[in-house]
Amino acid sequence: MRWGLQRSLPTHCPTYQLAQHFLRLHARELRMADLRFSDEALLALQYARWEGNVRELEAAVRRAILMREGPIVSVQDLGLQAACGTQSETVRPLAMARDEYLRDYVRQIVQQLGGNRTAAAEALYVTLRTVFKYLEQ
Repeated sequence: MRWGLQRSLPTHCPTYQLAQHFLRLHARELRMADLRFSDEALLALQYARWEGNVRELEAAVRRAILMREGPIVSVQDLGLQAACGTQSETVRPLAMARDEYLRDYVRQIVQQLGGNRTAAAEALYVTLRTVFKYLEQ
């Protein structure tokens, strides 16, 4: 199923993954490299009410790319309120927690190996490109 042919948000695709897709798509289209959402923006996107409309989410991400200052898209750029309440402070989407853990773990291993990225890739049984991907995040 193609995203362009479906107007409602699919239940099997979390909002933040779709937002990440739109961020990459429009950043490439506008020739802006190395853009990413802040953790707070990802949480706000997850908990915002999108009324089931993919186009609304896409427009918000595109507008945020144009409004942002620097490489990080913030909650303010998205025009959303920061996610608040007990649940949003303690519970994050699993993919977001996993990515954060992996990023921190790879950085820790590289640091333990004196900054040697090649040795880190060998120790982690991943490619050097994978190590660089996590270090750039």
